[in-house]
Amino acid sequence: MIVVFSTLYFLLQHVPFREAVERTPSAIDRVVPFVPSAIYVYLSLWALMPLVSLLQDTRDGVFSYYKTIAFAFVCGFAIFLFWPMSCFRPEPPPGADPVYCFLMRIDRNLNAWPSLHAAFAVIGVAAWPGMEGSARFNGWLRLGLGVWAAAIMLAALLTKQHLCGDVIAGALLGLASHALLRKTNWRQPPNPRMRGNDG
Repeated sequence: MIVVFSTLYFLLQHVPFREAVERTPSAIDRVVPFVPSAIYVYLSLWALMPLVSLLQDTRDGVFSYYKTIAFAFVCGFAIFLFWPMSCFRPEPPPGADPVYCFLMRIDRNLNAWPSLHAAFAVIGVAAWPGMEGSARFNGWLRLGLGVWAAAIMLAALLTKQHLCGDVIAGALLGLASHALLRKTNWRQPPNPRMRGNDG
C-alpha cells in the first residue's frame, strides 16, 4: 500500500492535473518556528503505520485498518487531483539537515490540504484495538501512540510541510474515515439455516 500511495502521490506532484492554489499562512503558522531537523519525527509515520497493523489482534482488524487508510487516501487524492492546494515553504538554511534537503528536492509543496500525514496518524491511534491484560498498560500504550501521532502532526508544522489548517483538515479526515468505516462488516454474515437443528 505504501508503494502505491507514494507512486500516485509523487506522480500527481510532478504532473499536476490543475494549477494549485497557494494557501495563506495563519497567525499560528507565522509563530511556529522552522525546524528542519523535525523531519525525522515527520517521517516516523512510516514506522507508526506498520506498528499499528502488527498490534491488531485479528486479521479482520488488519483489513479494517488498511481499508480505512485506503478510504482516507482516496478522499485526499480526489482533492489533490481536482482542488489542489500548495503552501509556502522556506528555503533550507545553510547547513540544514541533509535528510530534510533530500526530501525537499523530491517532495514539492503541493498536495498540502488536507495533510494525509495527519489523517494516517489519527487513524493509527483510533484503529488500535487494545491488548489483553492490564487496562492500565493499555491506557499507557494508547497514550504513547497518541503522543507519537501528535508529534508527527507538530513536525508537519515545524518542517513547514503543512500549514495549521492542513493538519486540522487531515486530522478530521482521519477521524471521519475511522467513524464511517469502523462498523462496516465486509464478511458474509452467518446463515442461520447452516446451524444445527435443535428440534
